[in-house]
Amino acid sequence: MATHNGTENFRDIKPIQCINHLKTFVPASGHLYGLMSKYTHFEYDHHTHFFTYSKDEVLTIQRGPVLRAYSTHLLFITMACVAKYVLAVSAVQFEKIPESVRQLDIFIERINRYSDEVCLMLPRDTVLASMDILLQKIIRNQAG
Repeated sequence: MATHNGTENFRDIKPIQCINHLKTFVPASGHLYGLMSKYTHFEYDHHTHFFTYSKDEVLTIQRGPVLRAYSTHLLFITMACVAKYVLAVSAVQFEKIPESVRQLDIFIERINRYSDEVCLMLPRDTVLASMDILLQKIIRNQAG
């Protein structure tokens, strides 16, 4: 694992190299990066999810519960990914893993339960289903 001594030029750090490093600990993190990039860069096919059209040609941002579920899932998946990373590196960094770090397993399980409940409420939503599949891969440390 690379360490930094404070003299590095942070402009030289490449995000994709960081993702590759993370993937050694959380294999599905590359898939998460792709999913976040997809929604961050806002491809045309996503406009129908987030905007509504009126006869006056006014586009407004939707704030429906499904969109909140998408954003919450992305946030929780990211947090689960970071938690899995912390758990993995803690095993190497600490002689005895601190209790606060060990409790990340409980946090991950609660995220998993939340995801199951939301997917049961919206069983036909393919976006949520794909996010849940990604979450399962992160929890099981499988490749994306």
